[in-house]
Amino acid sequence: MPGFIRTTDPNDLMIKFIIEAADIVLRGNAIVFNTSNELESQHNYLASIDSDIWKEDMTCLEWLESKKRGSVIYVNFGSFMVMTLEQLLEFALGLANSKQPFVQIISLDLVFGGSVILSSKFVNETSDRGLIASWCPQEQVLNHSSIGGFLTQCGRNSKTESTSVVLAFFC
Repeated sequence: MPGFIRTTDPNDLMIKFIIEAADIVLRGNAIVFNTSNELESQHNYLASIDSDIWKEDMTCLEWLESKKRGSVIYVNFGSFMVMTLEQLLEFALGLANSKQPFVQIISLDLVFGGSVILSSKFVNETSDRGLIASWCPQEQVLNHSSIGGFLTQCGRNSKTESTSVVLAFFC
């Protein structure tokens, strides 16, 4: 859902519009994606985008070196996503239950109206296979061979950077 939709009202005009548009898309025979030459031409993908607004923690790249190919879940909800502490804890529980290695980005302003405090149970259960950072060089993380999955809010940067990695892989 677009980030500007922050309602739980099922009668909201934008919600109704999106539901109707999704229904129309499902009835179609094809989906056309608007793209650009920059995404389809061969170029240095890692140097192509430099739009991070937070200081990057480079230790995540060192940590990824110790993990098996395709084994790490990368979780980043972007720089504009805001959630409740309960929502963040639910995602954390999912990561703990996955038993997979993970890198989770928790920016300072991710939780609405409060600070982030993860339970000691979560920290103890995941300390050997999880890394929590405040920000990282996302393109380099996505391009790392140990990354096997990406959980994102699908913001502009995440979509563009993950598309760049996929195109680099197939080119």
